[in-house]
Amino acid sequence: MIQNYEVVEAILNDIIKVMEQRSEADLHLMRKLKFIPTLTDICKRVSLCTKNQIKSIGKLLSLVIRIVNTFCSNRENRNYMLQTNRLMPLLELFIWCLNRTT
Repeated sequence: MIQNYEVVEAILNDIIKVMEQRSEADLHLMRKLKFIPTLTDICKRVSLCTKNQIKSIGKLLSLVIRIVNTFCSNRENRNYMLQTNRLMPLLELFIWCLNRTT
């Protein structure tokens, strides 16, 4: 359960700022951190949130999508994700979304 949406949002915004600079050292560090499973866990929180939290989780989902999009826009990162099987959490999230009841 996410306790403080504002803190998580601030952290995700900081990650976006770092990734948008496209520094090779920063991107290499992001690959080492293996953060994709954490991002998918944030996405799966949709099923656990209350009606009051929908707006907050929506903001987080938007930021998570921006991070994944920015990360995967780099060819080296895409190759890394394919070679190390890091796409599995994203595929699991996709399958979870498809099988989720409305």
